[in-house]
Amino acid sequence: PRYGGLLSSPLSSDGKKKKELVCISSHVHKNTKTTSYQKRDDNTSINHGDGGSSNGGAVDNSLFISHQTRRVKKKDMKIISKAYRVSSRSANSRAYIGCYIAACISQANNDNDENEGISPLTFAQQKDMACERGKIDNQQKCMASSPSLPLPITCHGATIIFSGLTKSMLRASQCASAMINSSDSFNSENKLRMCLDALDKDIEEAGGITPGGVKRTSAAYRLSVARGMIYKFFLHVNGRSDDKDYGEDKMDETGKIVRKMLSSGYDCTFTRKSPIQSIRSFACNDSTYPVSFPIPKTDSRLLSSGEAKYTLDYDLPTNGLHGALIIATSAAVIFRSIDVEAALRISGIVDVITAEDIPARNSILPYKPDCDEKDEMLFLKPGDLVPCIGACLGLVVGRSRKNVQDVARSIRVKYEACEDSTRGIFSLEDAIRAKSVFTSLEPKIRGDVETGLLKSPMRLNGKVFTGGQKHFYLENQNTIAYLEEGGRLTIRSATQSITTTQSVISSVLGIPSHKIDVIMKRTGGAFGGKITRSFHCAAAAAVAACKTKCSIHVSIPQDIDLIMTGGREPLIVEYDVGFEETGRLRALSLVLHMDSGCTIDESESDLGVALMHSDHSYFISDFRAEGVLYKTNLPSNTSCRAPGSVQVCHAVSNILRCTNVNYLHRLKRFIGKNVINCSKYHVILSRLIQYSFGSRERAD
Repeated sequence: PRYGGLLSSPLSSDGKKKKELVCISSHVHKNTKTTSYQKRDDNTSINHGDGGSSNGGAVDNSLFISHQTRRVKKKDMKIISKAYRVSSRSANSRAYIGCYIAACISQANNDNDENEGISPLTFAQQKDMACERGKIDNQQKCMASSPSLPLPITCHGATIIFSGLTKSMLRASQCASAMINSSDSFNSENKLRMCLDALDKDIEEAGGITPGGVKRTSAAYRLSVARGMIYKFFLHVNGRSDDKDYGEDKMDETGKIVRKMLSSGYDCTFTRKSPIQSIRSFACNDSTYPVSFPIPKTDSRLLSSGEAKYTLDYDLPTNGLHGALIIATSAAVIFRSIDVEAALRISGIVDVITAEDIPARNSILPYKPDCDEKDEMLFLKPGDLVPCIGACLGLVVGRSRKNVQDVARSIRVKYEACEDSTRGIFSLEDAIRAKSVFTSLEPKIRGDVETGLLKSPMRLNGKVFTGGQKHFYLENQNTIAYLEEGGRLTIRSATQSITTTQSVISSVLGIPSHKIDVIMKRTGGAFGGKITRSFHCAAAAAVAACKTKCSIHVSIPQDIDLIMTGGREPLIVEYDVGFEETGRLRALSLVLHMDSGCTIDESESDLGVALMHSDHSYFISDFRAEGVLYKTNLPSNTSCRAPGSVQVCHAVSNILRCTNVNYLHRLKRFIGKNVINCSKYHVILSRLIQYSFGSRERAD
């Protein structure tokens, strides 16, 4: 029987099975510590004093030692057992190390007798126990703080058996005695150390550790495994929730408990607790609600379980069709035609939507009286100049998503070269040289910059370049257009601008906005890439639904989306800074050159944000910042997370680094006059240093 094997030796000296004993209470009488036991088959009590004497029978004190200073109620006692099994890489079964640990424990109750059971380890005690495993340095233990200490846990009896560790089965009696020792609580580090030291003695008396398998595991490793099993049992007793589907907990360097799946063996805990949950307990202050309260995200369970639906997850009706955009593969050329007839001859292709099929306004920009239709067209017309690679030419509609996407990639498109006078601009540097300017914004001015620069002891000028950045959202651009009765449309679009999407579709179709319902439950990432760049998808789906009288799902593959959609705007910052020898800035002049792409889109507002943050977090008495927006033959750039501010703050931080006098001297000594083998960045800095220090040396 499990209980008999726990508390007493299974056989007496005469070979007969002993009566099973259960500890029911302990008390103190006249400075003599006494424990009371009761047989399972009768009511005969056996009392033991300090010397282990009894008036009703003998108990093996090496297996069951109890010296308590309080009364233990029967309902407070609990029997916990764990079985562990660890295997090395050897396939030999003798390489397995097994361990069975069982203990009868109880925990002190408070005056109200409300805290029954086992309290979890505090953070400080978890760190102390992690130190025993060598996980963290002992000097870090002082960093842990414990708001409250748990109630002491007392062990009344224990049995520890190892297999595969020594030549024969090892019953670690000294380790069990140390576990029962009353001088320390079960949740103390000292008791753990005593048990580990006693285990070493048990192994030594048994003849030492035998090599595992074909001597592939060392004795030191097998000893560490055995010690780890004792350590795991301590963690288990001190408040771990148990479930047969989970293994033992592990503790990382910070004392955090990490769950581990059960790789082998089984959990034989007698008292089953509720399944483990990922819940962290901490104190909450009612006076500061909702601060300090764990308020979950409203749809966190839906998202984590996969039940949450995105636009891509919604199904089309039985007669629904799919659409794929046809994009331009050349820029700064004249668009002539699309081979529509060849596409329609392909099985499964229903129609090819072009600019001729648009009922009203051919633009994806919200309608404004002074807005030119050609600012950003939905579909280019034959004879139009292709503004960039990725410009939309049409939409292939068919019964299969894969089929329409393959046709859209391979459809034949005719272009015509432009005159020599019309050349494409494919970089921000080329746009600055060609003065291809969209607009310039009002500068930000503080103080007198020219005077401040002239009076500065040191002066430096140069350029800082920040490249662009793509939005890499997990859900692609996609829209489903449902044709409803009465000429109404229901649009499900992965967009950040629901109202503007409704306005754009209304102007493209020429129908009132109240006949268009736009729904967006959630989107799988956007970061600014779906503010306006989703309009192509939505408007094309709406036009196709009205022409074919069917519901349409238009989705853009990730690679096509990266071609069509721009990203964070590249920025070149020209600076002229005056500073003191201590590095303190006296005056700073900035000119921000931003690449907007082929259209303005959101770049004008992003440039305004960049000007607003152009002085970073510093107060510079004499400061000026100007902003210019340039046009290139690249896909239209748009807002990206923290638009404008990221680029300009990066530029100002680099300027501050360049004004570090010690850094300039070190860089100058390192580069010297030979700059052939240096990187471009260092070449630029060397020229700036030569300019700055050269003028100062001539003045001296």
